[in-house]
Amino acid sequence: GSSGRTEVSNTRSDGSSGRTETANARTDVASARASQAAQSNDSRQSSTQESKSTDAKRDDQKANSDSRTTSTSPDTKDQDSLNSAKPAVNTDIEWIWPADGKAVSTFSGGKGGIRIEGQSGDPILAIGDGKVIFAGQGPKGYGNLLIVRHEGELLSVYAHNRALLVQEGSQVKRGQKIAEMGDSGADRTQLGFELRRNGRPVDPRSALPQR
Repeated sequence: GSSGRTEVSNTRSDGSSGRTETANARTDVASARASQAAQSNDSRQSSTQESKSTDAKRDDQKANSDSRTTSTSPDTKDQDSLNSAKPAVNTDIEWIWPADGKAVSTFSGGKGGIRIEGQSGDPILAIGDGKVIFAGQGPKGYGNLLIVRHEGELLSVYAHNRALLVQEGSQVKRGQKIAEMGDSGADRTQLGFELRRNGRPVDPRSALPQR
């Protein structure tokens, strides 16, 4: 009888141990699933955060681009409007021809001016009021050269003179005789006449009266 009770007790103990092992196994499985779920959730959150971060960067880049476009476009348009609104020469001023001879060449951007033929010693006149900013031997091909600055940063250039009658720094009036026609730096007697504004050649005929 004692032996039978011992066997029953051992059997119950073995059953309890089996249930404990089963419970432990289930606990391990549950823990593993919970860990996987947590890792999956962390991965989704990380992916979501990265996606939001990427979207935020794109929004910032777009905002910066829009800001740059907004800030530069009006300035560019305004500058274009100003450039188109400014005439090359102030047509409100009554300019005059610098010499009485015939213009024997037409203006082109490369040449930068026109040639006016005449006789040696013919008077060269200032086309308008201004200040002499250069009087002397000019670059090759210009000979005795005079440059007068007028209002609006317009420069009138008189080349190939036989004689210069004004000095650098002199104030001149429209129609004042400032030089005598010659052939210095040229192969014939002529006046090489140019207009420049802000360093760029301007067609003299756009300023001078028709004749």
